[in-house]
Amino acid sequence: MLKLSSIILGIAVVVISGGTAMAGGFWVTVESAHSSRPGMGGQTVLVVRPAGCHEPQSAAITATAEGIVNGQRRSLPLKLVAISPGVYEIAREWPAQGTWVVAVNAEYRGLARAAITRLGPGGAIPAKLAMSQDGTIGEVQPFNRKLTGDDIDSALQAIAGTHHEHLGARATR
Repeated sequence: MLKLSSIILGIAVVVISGGTAMAGGFWVTVESAHSSRPGMGGQTVLVVRPAGCHEPQSAAITATAEGIVNGQRRSLPLKLVAISPGVYEIAREWPAQGTWVVAVNAEYRGLARAAITRLGPGGAIPAKLAMSQDGTIGEVQPFNRKLTGDDIDSALQAIAGTHHEHLGARATR
């Protein structure tokens, strides 16, 4: 009986350890593009990649440019171009006018993760994107859940004052 108990305990430890390894082991990163591939017209500005998962190409990822232009909230879906399994490029599709962030949502096996990248004046990509451990400092703010409209509005409000924009009505496309 002692041997059976040891085997069951061993199996339980392996199952729990495996579950712990998968739990919280998924996140999404947003980086500045170092070079554009041929055919992208030199417009690639960001690279998005899920990390910590066994099959990054299986993660579902969406991205939008969210902004304030002339006091009006705007939301533009962004095209993600796969450059390798689980690695995507984003080309600049938002205007220079206004205040902008790029919102990325990712999901893998029921785990939702997200990131907001704050853009500089004219919608420019900051020279160095940095993500802090606590998500409060830097140009990329990570989230351990799907983004909400309030998350995006808060990010825009945080940078709108420095760009002298005012948050208007909810997003229009």
